Amino acid sequence: MSPPMESTAVDRAADRARIAELDAEITALEATHTQLTETLDARRRDRNVVQNRLDAYVYPVLTIPNETLSEILLQCIPVYPKCPPLFGNYSPTNLTQVCGHWRRVAHSTPALWRAIDFLSRGWYGSHRVPSHTAMLERAEAWLAASRALPVSLVLLYGPSQSIRERLVSLLVASSSRWEYLALSLPWATDAELHTLTAAPAPQVRAIDLRLMRGATAAFPLFDNHPLELRSVRVHVYPSALADVHLFLPWSQLTHLYIEEVTVAVLTVVLQHTTHLTHLRLSLSRIEDDPSLTAAPCAFILPQLRHLIVHFGSDSEDSDVPSAGLALGFVEVFRAIRAPGLQRLYLDEDLLHPESHPRMNILIAFIDALACSKLEELLVAYSEHTLVDYRDALPGIASIIAHPEPLADGQIGQNWNWAAWDLIALNGAGRY
Repeated sequence: MSPPMESTAVDRAADRARIAELDAEITALEATHTQLTETLDARRRDRNVVQNRLDAYVYPVLTIPNETLSEILLQCIPVYPKCPPLFGNYSPTNLTQVCGHWRRVAHSTPALWRAIDFLSRGWYGSHRVPSHTAMLERAEAWLAASRALPVSLVLLYGPSQSIRERLVSLLVASSSRWEYLALSLPWATDAELHTLTAAPAPQVRAIDLRLMRGATAAFPLFDNHPLELRSVRVHVYPSALADVHLFLPWSQLTHLYIEEVTVAVLTVVLQHTTHLTHLRLSLSRIEDDPSLTAAPCAFILPQLRHLIVHFGSDSEDSDVPSAGLALGFVEVFRAIRAPGLQRLYLDEDLLHPESHPRMNILIAFIDALACSKLEELLVAYSEHTLVDYRDALPGIASIIAHPEPLADGQIGQNWNWAAWDLIALNGAGRY
């Protein structure tokens, strides 16, 4: 037991005084605490009232019906089948970052994701250009988000080696949904080409295929005839045409653009393309059949409205073609009958003068077409003046004769050419 603490009367008096002071302070603090508690409770009640008022407010943007908001989002991207960029300021992915509601609506709008430009070198602004792997992953996500809708797919650039197999597999897996397909495939092996072109594509309406190289072994292209196919652009080096078999439904096509086409191929194709409305021919300077100087029969193209004929730019020899080659093409063109033709573009230098001026050959060509509705004539590489042509062809309302070639952009909108040229449509990669 601790010994009792000794204190004096003075000490005890001091302690009693101190207790009295502390009691007074405690009483004051308790009063303050009660007041603070009441104030705090009042502030909490006020806050709840304000929060409830905010929670009850509906922002106008959130009152837009989902169907209307979906349509608004679709107006933010290029018109299908043109593709928006996968990344960057104009990618529809940016629309998902506005708010949670927009994100949910965007992800439930399959049409927002149905046009995909794989490996696009599009406009990214200040953003760093993403890797091929990142682009492929984004494309996979878009294909999934587009659900079962038909799709527009564009591949302009070769993939890195690390994603080639995955890319080909992804394209083939979606072939049943292809509606518009543009593939530039100079990088592909024969096996990859066969895998891509043998894939069943029952819904495809337009194909833009560019091989631009030879083949080491013969292989078919589009052996399974797509019933909906109407538009085809194909570019294969003439030296490879003997090794590539184009199993295309020629008779159902309305738009056809063949690049680097030879006389022999042209005479075969024109026998079957009876429903064409648009025909563009980029002629090869390679003489695959020099003995062919006359077409075997007339080529009847009753629905043809637009015809563009010029020499291609890929041949090694960019000079004027030989007399035999030019004569072969001239004889083929003289066999074409297009009574409904409205617009004609022609490189005058493909008409070898021989014993007649080029303009006379062109006039004979127009006469052979039997087209009484020709409204517009564009002549490039012309050695004749506009006055010469107007005097010779007074019945044509619009004539342009130019000593240089005319770029696609100089061909008027009435020709409606870019509307189905998928690679030209997406070539810039910008919105």
